[in-house]
Amino acid sequence: MCGFVAVFGPRPVEAGILRAMRDRLVHRGPDDEGLWHHQEGDNHIGLGFRRLSIQDISPLGAQPMAGADGQIRIVFNGEIYNFIELRAELQALGHVFRSGSDTEVLLAAYLAWGESCLSRLNGQFAFALWDSRSGTALLARDRFGEKPLYFTRLPDGSLAFASEMKALFAHPDVSVAADWAHIGKYTQGIADYGSASTPFAGIERFQSAHAMIVGADGSIRRYERYWTPKLAERQVGRSTGALIDEFRERLQRSVAMRLRADVKVGACLSGGLDSSSLVALMARDASGHRGQLLHTVSARFNDDPTVDEGHYIDEVLRHTRTQGIAAHTTPEDLIATSRQLHWHQEAPMMSASAYLEWAVHRAARRDGLTVMIDGQGSDEILAGYQYYFAIRQNDWMNTNQWGALAWNTWLMSHRLRREAAKYADSVRRFSPQAGRPFQFYLKTAWENRARRARGEPLLEQPMQIPKEGVPSPAGGNYLRYYLANGLLYATMPNQLVVSDRNGMGSSVEARFPFLDHAFVDWCLTLPEDVLIRNGWQKWILRKAIDTDLPKSVAWRADKVGFQAPQDRWLRGALKDWAHERIFAGPATALEGYDRAALEAIWDRHQQGEELSWSLWIWISLSEWLTMLQDGTWKSGLNTGAAAGPLRSQGAPA
Repeated sequence: MCGFVAVFGPRPVEAGILRAMRDRLVHRGPDDEGLWHHQEGDNHIGLGFRRLSIQDISPLGAQPMAGADGQIRIVFNGEIYNFIELRAELQALGHVFRSGSDTEVLLAAYLAWGESCLSRLNGQFAFALWDSRSGTALLARDRFGEKPLYFTRLPDGSLAFASEMKALFAHPDVSVAADWAHIGKYTQGIADYGSASTPFAGIERFQSAHAMIVGADGSIRRYERYWTPKLAERQVGRSTGALIDEFRERLQRSVAMRLRADVKVGACLSGGLDSSSLVALMARDASGHRGQLLHTVSARFNDDPTVDEGHYIDEVLRHTRTQGIAAHTTPEDLIATSRQLHWHQEAPMMSASAYLEWAVHRAARRDGLTVMIDGQGSDEILAGYQYYFAIRQNDWMNTNQWGALAWNTWLMSHRLRREAAKYADSVRRFSPQAGRPFQFYLKTAWENRARRARGEPLLEQPMQIPKEGVPSPAGGNYLRYYLANGLLYATMPNQLVVSDRNGMGSSVEARFPFLDHAFVDWCLTLPEDVLIRNGWQKWILRKAIDTDLPKSVAWRADKVGFQAPQDRWLRGALKDWAHERIFAGPATALEGYDRAALEAIWDRHQQGEELSWSLWIWISLSEWLTMLQDGTWKSGLNTGAAAGPLRSQGAPA
């Protein structure tokens, strides 16, 4: 809902500098602003805040906010969804509240329970809380990283934090330079949002589900994880019907919590199972939320029926009796807004799908929507991505469940072939193949018998990379391993960074009911049999929502990713613009840039092969590097002065 900056260290923070840092975040908080300075012995604390008013939009919700005893101050970005329940609990302990804001509840929770209050928070958040009683600050980020936070060490030893990296660059002592190791990963197709690394040297990403204690002098006293998902537990002995009923009840509760706001709430609607399910549950709940007329916003491509989801979107709108808004998405608009989009994203993007989400939130804001419900997280906890089916096939093979492997493989393949026949060039829409043929696993099992006898490594064994919170894949836990890795380190962190920037770039807050941590913990204990069953992925969600959606949506087999028709755009309206960036942009100065290889990829794509993803990496990187070269990252959007040549020394080989 907001953006903040915080500086702790031995040197006073000039008000003008703190204000400049804060106001780089005006898009995150156009409704109000605040500054606070404090001297603690020989050290200094500065807090800056930009507010997007959502909960208690009166001045009583302004920040930086002081606690009831005057000893603590907080700047807080996000929402505590269970603030009503926490407020009642705290009132029973004697706390008196002046406002209806969740920020004041967060302060009271800290006063009552200290750092352990983090375990009680159900929400998306990043905050910095100064406590004069201990002479330290507590900084924390939510469990999945829905809200961002970054930090850097200043030359005088101070530690500076900000909701976005661009705010740190407004400090005169923070230099801007590329982290070429990070950029090197990107050129290999790796979006590394799950680690501390960022595209900028010296700027570190505050890790999700972590808390940090910082001294007034800027020293880091402690920095550690406060939560990991409950992956060791399994639900046993419960009927499938009971699991479906509880799943629905928990998801409905999560949706209801995320409708808590004093402003209009809408929903992103792609036509897929996840967003459609949430819209259906919102429509059932909306009557209890005064002043919240349910609107949905969708990206449509009427001129490209192979990738357009308009038919499913319209079915959901009719069934739920909600109002739909179409977002304006064209290749010409992408060109016009590309620089602004990169400014908000702060990193090169893996595809043009980020532009679609950007356009959806821009349309939402124009329609007066401040909060948008989104379906992120379902695929990671319910095995929704198509490649998860192949991972489950491995588990069936490794645990000798040959009947389940054969039955599910046949059903999935049959449905996908049937759906593919409905579309021209269906591979543009989804892969008509999921996993591998049953015969492949029979052959693999037979070969493994011989390998085991010879003492050789077995085929199709899961790769094991030890990571905190990720279980071992041994013993038929291949799927569980990949779900945890995607949730904590891979796809989920990547998507949440992009979603936050796309929403807040238009002063819109995105909320994700599938990422309610209590719901996630519960879902991760579900038996794999209710995740993938009878050839259906996300089977339990389909069953739970079956009566609330048209069957054609609840049981659709042609899962389509939320993506732009970038393949066609790169052969049409984007062709000249893209060619200039790939072959004449600053990326050509990087070591490792292979012009001949890229020309071959370009030609093959222009002839009809789908290679747009390989090309988009270099298009986006060129935009990002241009902004590095012309000084935009330091000076601000549209104010950058021309700098010298990019450089080549030290770039990734």
